[in-house]
Amino acid sequence: METTAIKSDHLLDGSLEWLHRQTTEWLSDVEFWREELVFFYNVLRKQEFKPYFPMHEVAVLEKELVKISSEDVKELEATLNQHERKLSAIMQAMPPGNERDYRHEHRAIQSAMKNFEATMRGFKKSVFTLVRK
Repeated sequence: METTAIKSDHLLDGSLEWLHRQTTEWLSDVEFWREELVFFYNVLRKQEFKPYFPMHEVAVLEKELVKISSEDVKELEATLNQHERKLSAIMQAMPPGNERDYRHEHRAIQSAMKNFEATMRGFKKSVFTLVRK
């Protein structure tokens, strides 16, 4: 765990352009996850599969899907967009303290991205398990 923290600290010392590229990649990831969520919604709603899926399991997955797509993804995307706006302001010669705050915020977002990625991975495993039954 300590090496991850050291690596994370080292990466945050990178250029602002690098932090921008990473944030742009995260925004791309969020957009892809949105598309995946639509796909999973369609899978869960397919009429031809309904006789094979236990309805209580489908209901649990649909509830989780709604939370992920209507709350988690929107919040993460809003955070990333705000983060990008801050970077733009920093690059237009804001005080140096703001850059330090931005880098700390970047670390927090990096952690949120990892957590959300784990959430998506867990959700996908649940859908795959249901479909395989």
